[in-house]
Amino acid sequence: MKQQRMNLLLRILFILLMIAISGAAVLQICAPEYMGSHAAYGISTGWQREIGFWNIAVLVI
Repeated sequence: MKQQRMNLLLRILFILLMIAISGAAVLQICAPEYMGSHAAYGISTGWQREIGFWNIAVLVI
């Protein structure tokens, strides 16, 4: 029973992680100005898009 609960918790956390990474990737690729305006290092469109593509690569791996 305890093992099943842990598996369910890990599955839910993994799904939440996938949603968060997907959302960040979409925002960083499609709206880099918005994401850059909330970053400590300021707006850098190319850098935001690169991070978005890295997020997609992490999802694939």
